[in-house]
Order: sequence, then C-alpha cells, then structure tokens
Amino acid sequence: MKTINLSAALLFFLGSIITINAQNTKESYAPSDNKEELHKKHHEELMKELNLTEEQKVQMKEIRKTQKEDIEPIKNELKEKEARLQELKEDENANIDEANTLIDEIYALKAQKEKLKFVHHQQVNKILTAEQRVKMKELHAEKRAAREKHHHMEKH
Repeated sequence: MKTINLSAALLFFLGSIITINAQNTKESYAPSDNKEELHKKHHEELMKELNLTEEQKVQMKEIRKTQKEDIEPIKNELKEKEARLQELKEDENANIDEANTLIDEIYALKAQKEKLKFVHHQQVNKILTAEQRVKMKELHAEKRAAREKHHHMEKH
C-alpha cells in the first residue's frame, strides 16, 4: 500500500513539474500581439549582450531604421498579394493565370525581402568587432535552439 501511495505521489509530482514547465515555455514563446515590439526587445537585449560602443549603437539604430523603411513596403505588398491569392484559392472559378502571376510576384517579393535582410546583416557585421560577431553568432544559435525545442514540444 505504501508503495502504491508513494508511486502515485511521485507520478503526481512529476506531472506537476512537467505541466509547470510546459506552461512557462508557452508563456516565454507566446505569440506576441505586436511582433515589432518583440523584435525590438530582442534587438535591445542583443545590443546589451554585445556591449556595443555608443558609436556602434548609433550605427545599429541607423541600419535598423533603414532596413525597416526598405522592408515595410515589401511586407505590406506581400500581405495584399497573399490575401488576394487566398481569395482566389477559395473561388472555384478563379483565374489560374491571375493566381500564377500572383504566386510569381509573391516569391519575387520574398526574394527581394531576403536580399535586403542579407545586406542589413552584412552592414551589421561590418560595424562589429570579431569578438562581437562571435558572441552574436552564439546568441543566435541559442535562440534558434530554444525555438526548435519549443516547436518540438508543440508537436508532441
């Protein structure tokens, strides 16, 4: 009888820990109502972790501002075209040529956005020291691993 009670208590305890851990994980990865705010927070944490000089902070702020100005119109156009494509998917009499054109345009915009992100990344690398680049790479790897762990937990 004691063995059963002890086993039950142990299972309850382990179940509680797993539940609490899962809740904490979900809270830390909860989708933000404002992706921009979450991105800004991440950027600020990254700048703090890298111990940027004042000059580097100014340069980073300018790079980020330029990137946002360059990418925002592309993101808006992407949303419009993706919404129109979704409408076509739901229309049984949709024009296939229009859908194909939209698909081509969507992927061209995505490529344009990725190219701009690459340029931004290169600009950031140029203002960082070798040590800061190593640290940034480590921080991104940690974030990627945490994100993959979270996605793995959601699937199971």
